[in-house]
Formats: sequence, C-alpha cells, structure tokens
Amino acid sequence: MVPITKLLNSLKDLLPRIAEEGNYVSVVSIESLCDSLAGETKLSADYIRGVLDMLEQHWLGLGLLDRDQCKQGNWRFSSFSASLAARSMLDVLSWDRPQFQSGDQWLDSRHTETNRAHLKKIELARATFSGLARPEPIRAVQVAWGLIKLDGALLFNHRADRHRPEEANYVPVGGRLNLEDLEKVFPDSTVEERLSWQQAPNLKKINVALEETLKRELVEELQLIDTLHYEYKRVFALEPYEKLEGARANYVFTRYHIVCFSINLTEAGFRQLCQATRESKREHTEILWANFSQLSRGKHGDRRLFLDAWRKPENQKFKQQFQELPESFAAKDNFQGQIDLPFEGEPKLNFGATGKEQEAPIQFSQHQIALLQALGWHRLHGNRHPFEAKSGIELHPQGWIMLSEKFIEIRQDLNELSAILEGVGLPIIEGDNSGWFRMSVELGNLYFREELYEMEVYHPEPKSYELRLHVDSMETPLGRIPSTILVIDKLSQLLHDQVALILENKPTQSEADLVTLFKQSLTKKARPLGLRIPVRHEKGDFYTNCRPREKG
Repeated sequence: MVPITKLLNSLKDLLPRIAEEGNYVSVVSIESLCDSLAGETKLSADYIRGVLDMLEQHWLGLGLLDRDQCKQGNWRFSSFSASLAARSMLDVLSWDRPQFQSGDQWLDSRHTETNRAHLKKIELARATFSGLARPEPIRAVQVAWGLIKLDGALLFNHRADRHRPEEANYVPVGGRLNLEDLEKVFPDSTVEERLSWQQAPNLKKINVALEETLKRELVEELQLIDTLHYEYKRVFALEPYEKLEGARANYVFTRYHIVCFSINLTEAGFRQLCQATRESKREHTEILWANFSQLSRGKHGDRRLFLDAWRKPENQKFKQQFQELPESFAAKDNFQGQIDLPFEGEPKLNFGATGKEQEAPIQFSQHQIALLQALGWHRLHGNRHPFEAKSGIELHPQGWIMLSEKFIEIRQDLNELSAILEGVGLPIIEGDNSGWFRMSVELGNLYFREELYEMEVYHPEPKSYELRLHVDSMETPLGRIPSTILVIDKLSQLLHDQVALILENKPTQSEADLVTLFKQSLTKKARPLGLRIPVRHEKGDFYTNCRPREKG
C-alpha cells in the first residue's frame, strides 16, 4: 500500500466528530493527529504533517473546517453535513485513482436544499468512480419503530422532512436515536464517547439505548407514556438497510439499523391514542393507518410509505412478521356466539349457530334497530367503508364510537339498549357513561340480516367472476351508513352461473355437489362481510333471502 493511501485510511477513524442533532462538537489538535498517525503508520512526522496541511487547506477552502480553530492548531468541522462531506472525500482520496467533484456552502440553517444537492452530487460521484456496486455508507442512523397495529392496520406518521413529495415520507411511529437517549442509559459517558458509539456505530450500546428512543418518540408523537399507556417488547431487528438518503441536508449513503418493538396498549393508552389521532385529523397533520395490502404496495392512496427497509425483496419474513405482530389493544368481546342484527322491515335479532338460530325475545323500536345497525356497521366495516358520523361523534378502531355530551340522550338510549340485551343473555353492546360504545361481538360472528343486501353476479372481464352485495345508504342516529358494494371475487364460472340461476328463481343445472361448493367457496367468503348464508338449501332447492339486484 502506498504511503498516502496508508495514511489516509488511518486518518478516517481519527477525524473529529460532531452530533447530527444538538450542539455537540469535538475538536482534535493537529499535533495529536500527527502523533497518532506516526505511531500507526510508521511514516515520518514531516510527511504526515505535509499531508494534513494539504487536507486542511483543501477543507478550509471548501468551508468544511472551522477557520478560527485551524488558526489555533485544531480541527473542528463546521457542521454535521460538512463532516459527512469530509468523510466522503477522504474515502475517495484514499483510492489509488481518486476522482470526484465537490461543492461548498455548508451552513445547514441557511443552505439546506443547496447543501442537500451538493452532498448528493458528491455521493453519486463517489458511487460512480469507486468501481464498486455500492460505496461504503459514511452515515449511520439507528431507529426504533413502535409498531402499533389495530384491526390489522399499522399506524404511520408523516416525518418532519416533508418537502419531497417524490420520497416516501410516511414512517411507522418512532424515530432516530440521539445522544440524550445514550446519556440516559450511560450517564457517566462523555459526549465524545456517545458520538463515537452513535456514528461508528457501537450496536451493543445502541441496542440498549433504543428503548429510550422508543419511549421518547411515543411521548413526542402520540403523548403515550411508558407503563401508564403501554408496554413494549422488542420483536425483531431489520437487516441493515443502505440508501442514498438523509433528513434536511444530511444526504449521503446511509446505513440504517432499525429495531422494531410491538406496542401493547392499556385501556388508558388506547383512548389516548384515539385522542391523539383525532387531534391529528383536526389539525390536518398526517397520521394514517395502512393495511397489509397497502403495506405490500408501499402506498396509501397517493401517500408513500417508508417500508423498503422491511419489505425489500430479499426479506422473505415480511408477511410472516406482520401477521405474527399482535394487535396493540385486545378488547375482549363480551359475546362469542353468532348474531344476526335486525333492520327496518325485518326487526328480528337472531343468535346462535347456523341451523340452530334462536330469536331474541325483544321487540325493538326503529330507533333501537338503527342504533344496532350503526354500531354493527362500524364494528364490521369501519376500516374500509366508514359511515359518515355526525358532528360530535368520533369513530375509532375496533368498533369503538365516542359520543360527546352533545348526544347525552343517545348515550342513555345505548345504555338502556345494552341493559335490555344483557338481560336476555346477549351482552353485545359495551359502553360506559363517558360516551364510549361498541358492538362487542367477535368478528366473523357478526352478521346483518340477508334481506339487507341486494345481490348480483358480475363478470367484469374474461376469467373473472364476482358476487356483489349492494347495501343502500341508511340514516341512523349516529350518522349515515354509505351506499356500499361488497365484493366476493375469484369465483369459478360454475359458481357464478349457478348463483345467476338462483337469482332468477330458476333451478340449478349442475351435477356438482353445490351444497359443499357454496359452503366452501361462497359462505366462507361472505361471512367476514356480514352475511351469514348467501345461498340456502332446503328440501333439494337452492334459494337466497337477499334481494336480487335489478339489471341496469
């Protein structure tokens, strides 16, 4: 190895450090650099001093070093982005045939976007001329993600650096480790030590401190307090993720170390989370829930999710890890049996296993029926087809609805209805005097009466067959249930054709075991949509209690 390459490689680990966040800056004297490099490289002191003088002149010319400190015989970088640029340059200069272009103006507060462009240009040049598939990252970022999962959806927040619509700016709740997090865990450490641990990085130290990062971020983003509002558990760490990335002007090849924690909310924590997300909507900030389909696409509508580090192609565990991630709040359903809710014109409430249904001995008023419809709809379809709640009524995950004091009479009506149902052994409404209510029936066991639905078969394209369930718009005391189309897709042509005959009151024309076929391929898919039995079979005949959809 030629002397200059040997010297520059040794210098990489001796450069002064500066914090990415906060006013923490270290200074290294030229004399101490010369002594350390002489001992490690065995090169002459004059040669070492000459190289350092040349680097100092170069970096001073670019504005990377503090000029006043250099006059005193010290090196100190002018900003964190300046230190990243210097490390990038030093890596290139240590090659046998160095080559890149550089820029200036490294005052982050005044030239953020300009510095971002400069750093990106330098780093792309480093990648272009290195001869490597990917240059070595010179920035290390450690992140704690608090994975909050409710109703099969993950909570995301819009990160602070929002001015790049082309970038994925929505991230799971959490954030980056900082020096204060390290100091809480290692109070006797120095700033220089913590900077080294963070930027080197020392993952043994960092992995301990990331718990402090998690707790700090949950307070900052959602006002969730450890122990009072939640418990957490480390579930997995992602493989190191490298990307040309960086908040503000810190735009370089970065290695991300991301540790994921599952969040288990207390009841107080669940309600605090609901309040935080409600206030976010009111203030037009960006909190959103994304289901697995949206996670897989990396998009929620036109909003891009920062998930490449988790769902990158080589990570075969993404789907399994998400599915095994527990719900962050497990409200216990009061009723485990099956329920068919009534609706106008069919006021019966049935309960019990299929084929053994019983009729509840209650004469419901139309007002009570509408309340049951609203609670049932939000419990079952609140994620994909939310009803339009009245002002002063808030919709929350897991079927919860919160009524303000403006609706004190409806609160009383719901409490009375809950008591009536519980009196006949059907505790299907959960609530209290604070205005929180929900339909407390296990998903998969909650249905509407068949007469609620209009049914049609649909053949949108070749080899594509569907059954569509239409629900008309309905007004309730809590809001309006929207006009909705629920789709059962991926049907066989045989099933499609036989249902079409049934809807026309014609006998089926198949030698297949239609009873088994309907159970396995239709009923199984209809029940999560709130329909217990789409097609019934009695005395050799098939029929449906759903209303046939008029063609056209």
